Amino acid sequence: MTNARVQEKQKESSLPSFIMPAVVLAGASLFAFAADQSSKYLALTHLESHCRTQFLPPLLNLFLTTNTGAAFSMGTGSPLVLILAATATLLLLIWAIKICRSENPDRLHLLGLGLTIGAGLGNICDRLCRGEVTDFLEFAFFKFPIFNLADVLIDLGIALIIWRSLSRSEKK
Repeated sequence: MTNARVQEKQKESSLPSFIMPAVVLAGASLFAFAADQSSKYLALTHLESHCRTQFLPPLLNLFLTTNTGAAFSMGTGSPLVLILAATATLLLLIWAIKICRSENPDRLHLLGLGLTIGAGLGNICDRLCRGEVTDFLEFAFFKFPIFNLADVLIDLGIALIIWRSLSRSEKK
């Protein structure tokens, strides 16, 4: 091991054990939140409402719409949606803190949780600030509800959590 690598290891070990996992969690959350809010801002300022635009043919179209419900417009018009989303995000955050403080935190779990938390907060922010969520992504090759980047990042985060959980259980 090189001298620089040894010094780096010593520097890492001098930090409290929860700092690096917390950085992974916070970084993923901030990335997801910023990417979601930026993409919605661009959609709101550059797309015409309910007008389809080819984006990545034959995969994606852009189609600006709003949604007062949960994912894929379920529960439209219900204030319960905001309460459930906020509760789910809070529970994920508590789980993430528990993982950060564990003896051997799994960074891939934390990355998945961070993406899910940050994207969930992006949709909650929309609901609180605008009363609705901005959706603008549409599959061009089959009929599917219109969605946004937060929905993609939530799905990606959950997929990472499931994949990591399954791969760890196989090792045991």
